[in-house]
Amino acid sequence: MWGSWLVMTKDGQVIGDIGFKGKPDIRQAVEIGYGLLPAYLNQGFATEAVQALIEWAFEQTEVTGVLAKTESTNQASIRVLEKAGLIQVGSDNQYIMWERMKRV
Repeated sequence: MWGSWLVMTKDGQVIGDIGFKGKPDIRQAVEIGYGLLPAYLNQGFATEAVQALIEWAFEQTEVTGVLAKTESTNQASIRVLEKAGLIQVGSDNQYIMWERMKRV
């Protein structure tokens, strides 16, 4: 449940994985991560998968926030997280930290 899930096309082809980097923390937040095969990048698959994972997470009573981290140079991943409604909450020389809180 709080591990990795496969990302698949509608015809059942595995094109990547997505999931949680552990159970909800003390703040009731979960961190997500994802990766797709290069042939499936820039086609909307990552955005759709991230949005679905966040929706699922927010259906769980023990989750009030979703976190993510991406390299500051990864423009494609930055766009995915922005489209999924995450906002930048911090950064360092290498990474941008992201967060989206559950609407109640």
